[in-house]
Amino acid sequence: TLCSVKKNELWCDFKVEVLMHGCSDSHNEQFGFIPRTYVLPQDNKFLRQAWEKNLGKEKWIIKPPASARGTGIKVVHRWAQIPKKRPLVVQKYISQPYLINGSKFDLRLYVLVTSINPLRIYIYDDGLVRFASVKYSGDMSSLNDRYMHLTNYSINKMTVSTRRMKMPVLVKDTSGWTVKTLWTYLRKK
Repeated sequence: TLCSVKKNELWCDFKVEVLMHGCSDSHNEQFGFIPRTYVLPQDNKFLRQAWEKNLGKEKWIIKPPASARGTGIKVVHRWAQIPKKRPLVVQKYISQPYLINGSKFDLRLYVLVTSINPLRIYIYDDGLVRFASVKYSGDMSSLNDRYMHLTNYSINKMTVSTRRMKMPVLVKDTSGWTVKTLWTYLRKK
């Protein structure tokens, strides 16, 4: 039974499912929709190998396993920026994300699983779309800008209004959309 509430547990459960279904690599074609992920401190060796393979040119996002509202999340590009001994989830950062009006966004979807066998999942058809409040840049000098790289409402509500992005006028509240609003926007593109 999967019952993950922490980021590190979710990744570990995902790896178990991949192995149960006959795949040796969680980053293969079927399961490659999740960025390469490491749980520290136990995956330090594997993270170091991946880091050296990319010659330190990649960006990584580090997340405490049990925090909320963007607390403790950072985007890094130097090995020395990663605490090695404390529990963390480290993921390869998606450096060329799909943007809306130059801004990063994420989807908050709500599902209810009522049965595993047969599989029965219900998805709430009007989840949330949350936006970063500052226009995205992949430049290394912008990595400390939480308003640019994180979409958490609790962080972005603090953005100084002169830096806040202007979103396409589909709804009055530009800090977030419903998923239905996103589909409307994408159909018009």
